[in-house]
Amino acid sequence: MRAEFAAMKSALVSPYWSEVELRDTHQQIETSPALSRLCGVVADDLKGRLLVFDPIENEFMLAVRHSDKLSHKVSFANARGQ
Repeated sequence: MRAEFAAMKSALVSPYWSEVELRDTHQQIETSPALSRLCGVVADDLKGRLLVFDPIENEFMLAVRHSDKLSHKVSFANARGQ
């Protein structure tokens, strides 16, 4: 995960808001329809991975783009140990 975060430094964009599906925990993955949250996109590697800021949790997280939807991959707090 650290390498993915480091790669985002070269992919910074002008921040914009986007709806992100929360898919980090087993409970979130099993929830249908998916829970979502408005997050600020701050980097896009143009390969489907984005760095977003969750203002409710006050943390950054990686998201992946699937068919015009963003899904939360891992939060920065959860990736610190990796």
